[in-house]
Amino acid sequence: MHTHLRVPYDVCVRHINKSLHHNLTFQVVKPELPDVIEIMPIRNLRNLTITEMEEKDCDTGDCLSGIISYNNEEYRFRTHQWSYDVVLMLEKTRYPFHQRKIILPITSWCSHPDEKICIPYEYTTDARIVPIEFVWEFLFQLPLYLDNCENTLSHSYIGDLV
Repeated sequence: MHTHLRVPYDVCVRHINKSLHHNLTFQVVKPELPDVIEIMPIRNLRNLTITEMEEKDCDTGDCLSGIISYNNEEYRFRTHQWSYDVVLMLEKTRYPFHQRKIILPITSWCSHPDEKICIPYEYTTDARIVPIEFVWEFLFQLPLYLDNCENTLSHSYIGDLV
């Protein structure tokens, strides 16, 4: 990880770890319907795998960029801070080169704590910006959390059948 930590690593890890839960939702904006936001449960991201990620300086401040595999397709990604929320911008690497925007369930506006992970204001110098360390940790922990949930659900379901 090539980052200049402004929030201690252990604080980010603990906060994301305790805040991940199955009621989280994310929003998708598809290029074919840019005025429509589709709300989906977090479990729909279980096929997301980050193969490469690094911190960069972007026109909107700090951002993350890299390569993501999602539903057997490869995408270039970068994060973007937009009015308290974090947007994951995906661009497919093969034809057709469509783009998608995913509004991640991590925010510094804590109006819906059951649907989003709220980052306390004391960890940021600007209340509209989620510190990049929390975004990194969320993207890192999400696949592990979803795999664990899927295994737990399948084991409990099998246990109910026996």
